[in-house]
Amino acid sequence: MWGESQDNSVMDQGLSVALVARRLGVAPATLRTWDHRYGLGPSEHREGTHRRYSAGDLARLEHMQRLVRTGFTPRDAAAAVLAAPAPTTQPPQPPAPPAGLPDRAATAAMVQGLKASSLALDVRAAAELISEAIEANGVVWTWDDLLLPTMAAFGDTWSRSGLGVDTEHALSEVVSAAFSRTTYAATKHLNDRPILLASAPNEQHTLPLEAIAAALAELGVGTRFLGARVPFDSLMLAVRRTGPRAVILWSSIHNAVDLSAISTIRPAPRWAIGGPGWSTSPPAGWAKFESLGQAVTQLAAWAAD
Repeated sequence: MWGESQDNSVMDQGLSVALVARRLGVAPATLRTWDHRYGLGPSEHREGTHRRYSAGDLARLEHMQRLVRTGFTPRDAAAAVLAAPAPTTQPPQPPAPPAGLPDRAATAAMVQGLKASSLALDVRAAAELISEAIEANGVVWTWDDLLLPTMAAFGDTWSRSGLGVDTEHALSEVVSAAFSRTTYAATKHLNDRPILLASAPNEQHTLPLEAIAAALAELGVGTRFLGARVPFDSLMLAVRRTGPRAVILWSSIHNAVDLSAISTIRPAPRWAIGGPGWSTSPPAGWAKFESLGQAVTQLAAWAAD
């Protein structure tokens, strides 16, 4: 419904001073000062090359920046960072698939049950079925194997007859509520900076983003969800206010907007798009996600960078 154009090879090779400076929104000279004065410099060295920053080095510098923003002097912030345990750079791993996922027959029966309860507008029964599926099988399975087939069937009915909007809307509300419960049940998050989820300026459908938020919550990854039809100036303001690790923009309808204009903000988050509505390839350095599972796996890895 929704390949991946970006990987971790840059992090594997180490980061240059210039790249780290852009990520943090500071001058390269500032990084050299922090290295000489406080010992917060690049730790990786290969013979015949300049030293390069590791992911752990970058995490320490980001920690120092957060402390300075709260009132620490740079010297005291650096001392606190150096005294703290080395930050982990191992990305969170998706949970192992639950034992005994439903087989094809059981899955088909669940889809039929959800169709029947939705057609009857029995929202309580539909909510119970969806909640049980999430608890037993996880958000990604529930989305891919239960919800997408059900919603696709109702969409086909509407396209043929113009009927069934009431059923589709009622089901969407139930799904949204189930994802919201999963998202906000998590009280602690492993990422200090959130993943920002937003719809394109003319996009009204947000369930895929809500599914991402819920699936990331299962991994302990915190998000901020901006909802439908987010103007780019509002998105830029939200990026500045939250300093996210990554931003994903969703669009299910044709969208010819210029994305390059919004990727100049510093410190720079990772940028990604999802959905079939994008008419052109994303700018260089952006990722494009083709499935919920792919989006969740990569966003969770970015959350731990």
